[in-house]
Amino acid sequence: MITGSVKSQVDTIWNAFWPGGVSNPITVIEQFTYLLFMRQLDDRQRTAEKAANLLGGEPDPSQMFYDAEHRHLRFSEMAAIDSPEERARPPESGHVGG
Repeated sequence: MITGSVKSQVDTIWNAFWPGGVSNPITVIEQFTYLLFMRQLDDRQRTAEKAANLLGGEPDPSQMFYDAEHRHLRFSEMAAIDSPEERARPPESGHVGG
């Protein structure tokens, strides 16, 4: 049984998906898993970029998941979007966050 702070965190996640029309528990788990995976990819790339900057070189290509053309797909870029309108808008050239 889930209790305490874990239950509160699960409820917060559930409540974030519910207004968006996602009510099937399997779909919520699936979408949340995708978000965690995207965040992990972004974290790994940021770590590789920071290491390269410290060493004054180029990041290891095997750690680069997003090129400049697909920067808007990075978790950190999407997490910075404030409004639902921006989230729904297709990416534009030079537009940060989408």
